[in-house]
Amino acid sequence: MAKTKYQMDKQDRLIISHLEDDGRKSFKEIAEDMKVSVATIHNRYKNLVKENILYVIGWADPEKCGLNNYSRIMVEVKPSKLIQSVAEELMKMNEVSCLALTSGRYSIEMDVFCRDNEHLLEVMHGTINDIEGVQDTAVDVYLDVHSDTDSYISKNKEKVDLDEKDFEIIKHIQEDGRKSFTDIAKEMGASVGMVRNRYNELVEKEVLMVLGWVEPHKKGCDAYARAFVYMNDVKSLPAVVKKLEAVKEVIFVASSTGKHALELSILCRDHAHLQDLRNNVIHSFDGVVGTEITMYLKVLKFARCTLGNQVISGN
Repeated sequence: MAKTKYQMDKQDRLIISHLEDDGRKSFKEIAEDMKVSVATIHNRYKNLVKENILYVIGWADPEKCGLNNYSRIMVEVKPSKLIQSVAEELMKMNEVSCLALTSGRYSIEMDVFCRDNEHLLEVMHGTINDIEGVQDTAVDVYLDVHSDTDSYISKNKEKVDLDEKDFEIIKHIQEDGRKSFTDIAKEMGASVGMVRNRYNELVEKEVLMVLGWVEPHKKGCDAYARAFVYMNDVKSLPAVVKKLEAVKEVIFVASSTGKHALELSILCRDHAHLQDLRNNVIHSFDGVVGTEITMYLKVLKFARCTLGNQVISGN
């Protein structure tokens, strides 16, 4: 993973903790809570962003934006010297929300949001398979997302009617999570009040949220992995899902197509921690007969935010 020479201290971590829940939280409010000056918060925030430690990301709930097909696509690249160029091409795709380099057979894994199966087919055969170096692909379509603290998909499934102005505001926030309402209004040719009111409605209806995100390795989580969970009794699936949701290291749980019953995303301190979690926790659940784990070596895109394109030697 990419390393940084910048050494975070307690104040940096406090700022990050404030912004993880609300990426647009005012520096004044953070400063008052931390009992420091606004200038201190502003300067430290700028440093964290400049050093590629903290990303303030606008996350739009895909289902409420009309994207009802959530899939994970694994891409095998040959020869390996083309991994970087393939990754760069894939990151340009609007449908690709998250992308990472991985261990195992597949060089790249990515989360893809499409309108429907036909749209997914267009993405696969109209774009991905035509990229030079793409040797093979495998697709898992998520049938039901049980828990997702990594991508923050809303549990509120209430239908929301969005118009062009809503989508334009969402696009601005996705490009820059802290972009001012004044700047957005100027570019839209609209009033600041309209932009602010629409933004607040989008947040209230859980269509849009802004969060501070730190790449896991920079938070001391050196084992970021995906796990397939195999079961011999599907009747025990609800009980296993409930138990997995209570495991703090498990940040994503979904039922998917394929021979495995569940897919997980897991964050652990190190490989020993991951091994202990798999052997002594997940494998202890009734009905679980095995797991298959793939390590994420480097995250290049998260929530449609490009984190960097240096595959071999990142900044």
